[in-house]
Amino acid sequence: MAQVQQGAASNNYFDGMQKLGKPHKHFLWIAAVCYFFDQMDMQMFGNITPAVMEDLGFTLAQISQMNALNFLGMCLGGFFGGMIATKIGRKNTLIGLVGLFSIASIVNALSGHYINFLVCRFLIGFGTIGMVTVAMVYMAEMLPSHNRGKYQALSIAAGTLGIPFGAFYCAAMVGIGAHTWRLCFLIGGISILLVPVAMRWLKESPRWLVMKGRIKEAEKIVSDCTGQPCDLSALAVSCVQTKNIGMIESLKIMFSKPFFKQTIVVVVLAWGATLGIFYMSNYGTTFSVDMGLQYQLTLLVAATGVIGTPLGDVVVSMISDKGGRRIPIIVFACIAGCLCVLRGFATQPLIDMINGGSMALGLTVLVVMGVTFSLFGGGTMTMMWTYLAESFPTKIRSNATGMVFGSARLVAVFMTLTVPAVYAMSGYAGVNIVNALWYFIPAFFGLIWGASSAGKSLEELEAEAEQMRC
Repeated sequence: MAQVQQGAASNNYFDGMQKLGKPHKHFLWIAAVCYFFDQMDMQMFGNITPAVMEDLGFTLAQISQMNALNFLGMCLGGFFGGMIATKIGRKNTLIGLVGLFSIASIVNALSGHYINFLVCRFLIGFGTIGMVTVAMVYMAEMLPSHNRGKYQALSIAAGTLGIPFGAFYCAAMVGIGAHTWRLCFLIGGISILLVPVAMRWLKESPRWLVMKGRIKEAEKIVSDCTGQPCDLSALAVSCVQTKNIGMIESLKIMFSKPFFKQTIVVVVLAWGATLGIFYMSNYGTTFSVDMGLQYQLTLLVAATGVIGTPLGDVVVSMISDKGGRRIPIIVFACIAGCLCVLRGFATQPLIDMINGGSMALGLTVLVVMGVTFSLFGGGTMTMMWTYLAESFPTKIRSNATGMVFGSARLVAVFMTLTVPAVYAMSGYAGVNIVNALWYFIPAFFGLIWGASSAGKSLEELEAEAEQMRC
């Protein structure tokens, strides 16, 4: 194994590693499991919405309010998750948020009251996006720069298996009988098992420890990961003036001259990627049933269509460190937007074809459209996660990442409430045209203002920003 560089030069203390150690593999799997439960919950709630409405008598307007509260929880989870991680560390924050998500999922499974649903959807949103935000920051700080994109994408790819799992699980459970939708929520409760695993295996981020003045602990963790002695004295010196960066100061830095354009790019990308995936995720099954597709067939199409998401992440893992982040994000977003438009105008004729007797052909085309969209839409989201974490220096990375994704979820709160109205006025095609804009607009901003970050260490990115500032 290559000698790890000492702090005096570049502080790239993992960049000499040719092979990841056990601590790295442990936190990659823990991050994947966190993302798995996040994606699984989102997928399942959208799929079981018709069953919940029928069983409990909820209206589409009430479901829309639940979705809005879920996104509001994500918004606050992103904001406060980053803040908490800056205060008490990445590890402790991640463990606490996993516990919150688990408890809220169990209560949601046992609930039958509208207010309880609202509260649980809020807490689930807070827990999921909080733990995912912290996990992404964690990976950015722990992985070697030369293959950071690949390993992040592979971890996310493993996590996105929660989407097809959630879809197939819903299809199986809903088909059993009445009230079985509760089992879909209950499965989220098993995430609590991740807590003791994380407590035993997860190492705290050395960067955070250094910022808190715990140099020896940080050096031991780096040595455990690399098998080589480590000197972080230079990194400690560079962090002396930056270890108490708060939210307001973080915002000032984000919108200062060296970071302004990149902040705008990642904010718009986060908004677009989030809304592109989630704008219809909680309504797609309901709309398909409303357009005449039988419920079980709808669940089957949803379950098979989302297989493209982990496939997209695998593709991203192969190209992100070679082709960069910026151009692939733009290409993937444009293709996803075009597929939204195609889906909007083709779905109703395909459902009519299925109901008219050409079931095999109609279902095949629906599934292919779903797989293709989830591949490019999911790939856009994955690359955006990596790009976002790389766009800000260590002193504000956790806060900035949380605020950017929190703002994306805040926008989603309001946009989610508009979906039923847009559907009522312009039908399925109109909803998908709006959905397409959430890909085209960020692609434009990424084209004119986006910066490249692939293959660069976090310190190199920070040095470039400092040179611009000076």
